[in-house]
Amino acid sequence: LVNFPLREDQSFPLVHPALASINLPGEAVFYLRLKNWRGRVQSIKIAISGADLKFRKVPTEAHIPANANQSIEIHAVPTKGSGLYEFSFHLSSGSFELKDAVALAAIEPGKALAFAFDYDRDGFPDVILENQKIRCFVSPYAGGRSFALVLKNSNHNAFNTVGGMRDMFAKRVEPKDLEGLNEYTRMNWMGLTNRPYSFQIIASAGTLAKVKLEYEAPDVYPAGVKVQRVLSLPGDQNIVIEDSTITPKSIEPGQAYVLENSVSFQQADQPHYRRWFMNGKAPTAFSAEKELSFAENAEFFGTIDQRNGETFAIMPLTPPLKTQLKTQRHSGFFRIRYPDFTVAGCAAHYRTAYYFGKESTANLGALLKVVNKRLEEPK
Repeated sequence: LVNFPLREDQSFPLVHPALASINLPGEAVFYLRLKNWRGRVQSIKIAISGADLKFRKVPTEAHIPANANQSIEIHAVPTKGSGLYEFSFHLSSGSFELKDAVALAAIEPGKALAFAFDYDRDGFPDVILENQKIRCFVSPYAGGRSFALVLKNSNHNAFNTVGGMRDMFAKRVEPKDLEGLNEYTRMNWMGLTNRPYSFQIIASAGTLAKVKLEYEAPDVYPAGVKVQRVLSLPGDQNIVIEDSTITPKSIEPGQAYVLENSVSFQQADQPHYRRWFMNGKAPTAFSAEKELSFAENAEFFGTIDQRNGETFAIMPLTPPLKTQLKTQRHSGFFRIRYPDFTVAGCAAHYRTAYYFGKESTANLGALLKVVNKRLEEPK
């Protein structure tokens, strides 16, 4: 089953319905544990149903001794290549009945998936993009933030519960009727981190998975903006591409788009497990409660995990005005501020690449060239 990495020391399985993932070719094996609480033998009927899946070794009935456990194996083989498969199981014994469902993400080499799945059980659909190497969780109804960019081999998360891919803005002028409200509510008017974005999965399975998100923000200074974002995941790379388009209804000096990504570097009072880096600078320890501006040539920056060498890199493919690292006690924001909006009603485009894998920081420059070259190739 897929486990969501809530923190470095805690993850939870995605169940009811369950979400599982398998690399093709292969089969998924599920273990259904049955418990008989009675003082006599209990017979349970088992029914499995699902489209485009071949099931093996599934009994139709189980006879469980008194006060005993029994595990049933369900072998599921996808028959139509990469895609999201779904099946359900039905258990019955006398008047007792139980039904549950399983979603199985099956991925071929060089392919990627995008699908909707409410992983956090808040009643709103989320989006998951994944290939055989990485998985990206996106919550459209929480400002389109990504709460996890996961390296599947380790299930480690590059982001945290504050979120990455945060749409922010440089300037806020409060309406007269809301002046002073922030002193009592601690609201953050600078960004859209809790707004309900609409979304559309453009490419669900293939060499490239793609999802589009949109939101109209009428309260962004001075007269509102339209936010559009496209996330793309190629099947053969540990890279997510974020294409953001911001259309301001009006312009004022000092107003600009800001992209923020939150990362963690310390767990409680333990030693720091991550260091930060940028091109041309060796990995460096985080300093809590600091604000640091990067040099103008910050082509990429991010974190490296001292425990296992995992590297997370943010690559601004559109030149920013400035980049900053703003740390708190256990985490920090990589903050990318772009130039001021210049034309009302004119869309401004910003592109960012996110890498998460085992590349050394010395090889990221070459990787950046590969990313740029592939993006320039005609589709």
